[in-house]
Amino acid sequence: GSSSMRLWADRIEEDLAPLSLVKLGFGGSTFQDAIAHFDELVGVYNPRAILVYEGDNDIAGGMTPFEVARDFLRFSTLAHDQDPAIRIYVISIKPSTTRARMLADSLKANEVIEDLCQHDPRFTFIDVMTPLLGPQGELIADYYVDDGIHLNEAGYDIWARTIRNVIVPLERIHEKE
Repeated sequence: GSSSMRLWADRIEEDLAPLSLVKLGFGGSTFQDAIAHFDELVGVYNPRAILVYEGDNDIAGGMTPFEVARDFLRFSTLAHDQDPAIRIYVISIKPSTTRARMLADSLKANEVIEDLCQHDPRFTFIDVMTPLLGPQGELIADYYVDDGIHLNEAGYDIWARTIRNVIVPLERIHEKE
């Protein structure tokens, strides 16, 4: 995933304990980057599951929600070509105050990807968008650092709790003691 994953790296192991992790987030990444670098980012690790966060920079770069969903499927195909049993947890695009003009496209991309996830039992969609918005769907500036894109500790608390509540119960059974 992108810088949102990279910036979570300092606490991700604690937030997702007891899962074993390989942290591979890098700033500015898109699904196309994840596809182009699949072998070195994913392929060499032969994972049982993938937690992926992309889409934010894709939309910011001018891609449509449907192009983002298409690239999610391309990435997933690479993973399933390697191992058809790999489970893919896809984190929704999060909101950000600086990219408020993209909120509708981000919501649509999330909707399309969530629908795709409902049709394949190997996919799990994790909605971090909704818990990071206010009750009326408004952006909450208090969850972001000064750039308005990246989450602060309060934002990462919500992000981490939301992801943990989905992935840990499902993946804990696959951990080696």
